[in-house]
Amino acid sequence: DAGLCTASGVALGTPTTSDNCTIASVTNDAPGVFPIGDTTVTWTVTDSSGNTATCTQTVTVTDNIDPVIACPATVNVNVDAGLCTASSVALGTPTSSDNCAVASVTNDAPGVFPLGDTTVTWTVTDSSGNTATCTQTVTVTDNIDP
Repeated sequence: DAGLCTASGVALGTPTTSDNCTIASVTNDAPGVFPIGDTTVTWTVTDSSGNTATCTQTVTVTDNIDPVIACPATVNVNVDAGLCTASSVALGTPTSSDNCAVASVTNDAPGVFPLGDTTVTWTVTDSSGNTATCTQTVTVTDNIDP
């Protein structure tokens, strides 16, 4: 379901049944809300004499909703003393969310940033392997006189 990590209103269909006399009931033990993954539903048919037979059905719920990520703001830094690069750049932290669970948030930032603009790509991955990305710019400026 949109925004949730469960599925409701699942259309199970109807099993095919028959009996030499009369069928009294057909029931199942399906939950009202299915969790992510596989759920086994047991169907039971009962005839008018109280005899029963069962079969099972598997309902598989998958998470196909991508997580959401918002990158930190652009970072502007000066070069390190005596160098034409910047290290130890504080990138900040993106905000992320998911309908199930965020498994990881990573980025491809280099250890040392060169002079000029560098684009950092942040990636959020949810517990089902769905991903989303955003980009952040790091601008390194040479503020050291020759």
